[in-house]
Amino acid sequence: MLRIVTPEEMKQLESLAEAAGVTQEMLMEQAGKQVDAVVSSFVTERALATKALILAGRGNNGGDAYVVARLLHQRGYTVQVIQLFPIDPNSLVRKQRRRFEARGGKIIDLGQQLPPFPQEGIIIDGIFGTGFHGAVEGEAKRVIEAANSSGLPIIAIDIPSGLDASTGKVEGVAIEATRTVAIEFPKIGFFLEDGYNFVGSIDCLPIGLAPYADKTKASYCVLEKADVSAHLPKIIRNRQKYSAGHVVGLAGSHGMAGAALLSSIAALRSGAGIVHLLHPDDCIQEFGKGPLEVVRIPYQAQDTASVQKWFTQASACFMGPGLGKSPAIEALIEALWSTWKDKKIVIDADALLPASTISTAHCGMLHQAIFTPHTGEMQRLLGSTEKEPLTLSFLAKCQQFVDTHQTHLVLKGAPSFLFSYDAIPLILMRGDPGMATAGSGDVLTGILASLMSQGLDAPTAMHLGTFLHALAGEAAAKEETSFCMTASSLISHLPAAFKELK
Repeated sequence: MLRIVTPEEMKQLESLAEAAGVTQEMLMEQAGKQVDAVVSSFVTERALATKALILAGRGNNGGDAYVVARLLHQRGYTVQVIQLFPIDPNSLVRKQRRRFEARGGKIIDLGQQLPPFPQEGIIIDGIFGTGFHGAVEGEAKRVIEAANSSGLPIIAIDIPSGLDASTGKVEGVAIEATRTVAIEFPKIGFFLEDGYNFVGSIDCLPIGLAPYADKTKASYCVLEKADVSAHLPKIIRNRQKYSAGHVVGLAGSHGMAGAALLSSIAALRSGAGIVHLLHPDDCIQEFGKGPLEVVRIPYQAQDTASVQKWFTQASACFMGPGLGKSPAIEALIEALWSTWKDKKIVIDADALLPASTISTAHCGMLHQAIFTPHTGEMQRLLGSTEKEPLTLSFLAKCQQFVDTHQTHLVLKGAPSFLFSYDAIPLILMRGDPGMATAGSGDVLTGILASLMSQGLDAPTAMHLGTFLHALAGEAAAKEETSFCMTASSLISHLPAAFKELK
């Protein structure tokens, strides 16, 4: 898995490399070559003009920018560098600037008058690096605002200028990157607070630091395709519907049949052989309009024995989507504890809080359960009454929750965070903004339950299921756009997601 680093961890890796004889200049040259290759490919793919405006700062990020400028100039690009700040005459940045100038490179030292930006081509951001904190002010603020409003694509070197690599905060302005070329590893600030709105798509390009990362423990890692593709359930030729995966769902209420049915259909479309959906007996008419393949079973909240029987028979269960909140539902979930505490089960939406409360009271032994809250639901699980930003502190509380309950948890969002007890948290960078639509989480619930019903354990199902969900979102957006996709779009594009992993 690809690790995620803090600025401090990145400095530590650079120090280890330097102690082994790898100089800053060598790292800078390698970083510049990697960014140059990405820029060239980006320009070719989009049929852009071979013109580059490069924004250079005074630190190592600025040095990287000059290497990129020199290499693009050698490719025949029209390159113009705006130098935002005075440079130390003895610095490595100055050395790289001289190399660019020696090859006829054009540089504008920023004064009072901001030079006009080109009307075509690309902008490369090398103003601030991972050491930046606080607010962008003065001339740098003007340049960043001009870059953002230029209409040109922007590629950020390592991190968008103005974004705090440790916290993800943006105080005022920051580069709104089309693409961020992360040097060796993504930085944790990409995924916290404002970060994900500024980094665009992320490339992680090696410069030779990876071998030194083995000497330190990762705090977070990225979930990648290679981590999940080998875990698709095996389909045997002589299976029948119950051995293929029997999912039982406790979901739905008045006006919320759609949530329950989305989970049920997603479970079937993810490989489960049969799905029994338990719904309130006073909602028969609403649920009767659902798909033919979902077997609907009416229940009464006080009839715990009947619900318990279905849960016992299932290969995996889900509960929560559209379930509603009432003392009767809470009592039912508690009455079912003896059945679902050791069960492969997905706990979502309205079942989250009562299930976690019951689990805490029983010391928590939910080894095969997956909780799937969004950030607001997670805050309620943690007992918080006020909205919390997405910080490392908040994520640490999520990890503490799964350790206490000995369980697994998907913190849904963009990006999503995956937690398991006694394991390194993972970040899922795949997916599409169009997935922020009603019912998307219900689809994920069905996918996860389906994969567990087919024999996967909870953490494996969580990794594979969230990845499939994200791939379905990408496929749906490609065909329908992010504007037009719905939760049903995710279900209809699950075949494309499975095909990509086969």
